[in-house]
Amino acid sequence: MCRTSSVGNICRKNDGPAPTPDSGVLPPDSGVAPKPDSGVPPAVDKTPPTVTIQSPPASSEIPEQSTVTVQATDNVAVVRVDLLADGKALGSKTAPPYQFAIVLAVGAHTLTAQAYDAMGNKGEATVSVTVKSGAPPPPIPDLGSVTPKSDAGTTPAPSPGSFGAPCIGLGDCTSKICVDDKQVMGKYCSQRCNQLNPCPSSADCIQAADGSYICALRPSTPSNPSNPGTGTGGGCALAGSPSLAGLLGLVLIVLPALLFRRRR
Repeated sequence: MCRTSSVGNICRKNDGPAPTPDSGVLPPDSGVAPKPDSGVPPAVDKTPPTVTIQSPPASSEIPEQSTVTVQATDNVAVVRVDLLADGKALGSKTAPPYQFAIVLAVGAHTLTAQAYDAMGNKGEATVSVTVKSGAPPPPIPDLGSVTPKSDAGTTPAPSPGSFGAPCIGLGDCTSKICVDDKQVMGKYCSQRCNQLNPCPSSADCIQAADGSYICALRPSTPSNPSNPGTGTGGGCALAGSPSLAGLLGLVLIVLPALLFRRRR
């Protein structure tokens, strides 16, 4: 059928009403094929974190108060590390260093470290220890870059058992010397000293009652301003031993040698 229009004859093969004008809206079947399904599901992280209890070592003896150091890594990221003793939670950390200060009763205990990633995957490590009164504290590993830097101008705290570390008895100190120095901070670990093995820069070598020499921390306000760190106010005593005769200066180490040379 042909119809007349202003632009000529328009012919249609089939009879019927003229089609409605195109509205620009695609019919339900647009003729555009959907994108094929790749068939590959998105990757799901199923790898648990790797956990190690670095300190204390397995089957070791530790004091009632101690520090547990945990190392945890993951293929993506570790979001939390928990520490348990005999199944009871002791603490949780969300960022390194993963170090936990703990207090346990005397006896056998099981320490468990659990690390989690963002997907909830869990890694776990366990060690058995024995808590014993007077046992030396476990070593604290060098954590390298994850250890927070100390503030400029401040002295970092001494590691447990080393010179200057707080102590209760002789077993708390690597040197087996725990002194009670009321002029400084109370009880702390000391060490033997002589001309070949001097004290740290923050301490003086003094003579004990038995004739030996030990290192003593300098008080923040020295009793003798003209010679700091060598005051003789008796306040330093070996813990569990007879009190020391007063604090003596380094000059007492050098003076006997000078007198001996003169006599010769």
